Amino acid sequence: MPLFRKKTAAVVKAEADKGTAESAAMLDAYLYNLTIYPDAETVERDGTSKYFGSAQPDYIGAVKGKCNFDIDLRGNGTDALDPALSAILTCCSMKNAAETYTPTSIHATQETLTILVYEDGEKKGLRGAAGKWSFKGEFGKSIMIHIELEGGWIAPITAAMPETFTPSTEVPPKLAGATFTVGGAPMYLANIGFDSGNIIAIHPDITAVGGVGYMMVSGHKYTMSMDPEAVPVATYDINGLWLAGTPGAVSLVIGAGAGKQITITAPALQWIDIPEGEREGVLIYDANAKLINSSGDDAISIAVATS
Repeated sequence: MPLFRKKTAAVVKAEADKGTAESAAMLDAYLYNLTIYPDAETVERDGTSKYFGSAQPDYIGAVKGKCNFDIDLRGNGTDALDPALSAILTCCSMKNAAETYTPTSIHATQETLTILVYEDGEKKGLRGAAGKWSFKGEFGKSIMIHIELEGGWIAPITAAMPETFTPSTEVPPKLAGATFTVGGAPMYLANIGFDSGNIIAIHPDITAVGGVGYMMVSGHKYTMSMDPEAVPVATYDINGLWLAGTPGAVSLVIGAGAGKQITITAPALQWIDIPEGEREGVLIYDANAKLINSSGDDAISIAVATS
């Protein structure tokens, strides 16, 4: 009997103990373009033999899994970030303080995640998962977050779909009616992106199933991309700022209202690459920038209006 891709449900939860899978009070997650699969090395055993070819079977080494998907950047419509997204961001080396999410370089404050995926009568997942994120947004549309997770593999078993699956129905804010500035100057653009640049490392554990204790973030390098319209030097001297290496603060505000408005800030953007381009005859910059810490672990901040 075939399994149908459309009949898929995913649930997540931050783990109380890194690498120990959660199963109760899971959070329903509304995801797009979801893939999940095992990732392991096949160890060859091509030893001595009377004949060409292999005399004995290979074996599978340490087993982890990967899970990739997209998720809306949105609040819960009341006073916080979407709960599933909150759990996912905290396993990507972000910490939550009163619905403001900032990077953390402290292992103790990095969360790990359990994600369980139900596919039309089959359940598989990851435990001890950590990941990286990137944002992409286009004018007039919502911002989509791409997530790449790695974790200990939870092998498929036969399991019925969840009795209830009710992810949030909150409509995500879009890049329209927003405010955006770099160094206090407004920018007029069609596309914007952020990338965590997280480095995912394995915490090996020979006592754990598959040899994987959990995954962790061992470094990050936040970057940003955008395609602003070119303006006179007197208005905003992007070439001069690039040449001097002068950083400027970033502020992006989308949506309005408690649990709806999201503010992304970065205290110090440095232009790295500013090649010229064209959009329908208008001169633009296909610009890339680095987001730098200013005062501690503060290269970027994602905040949801709580009132």
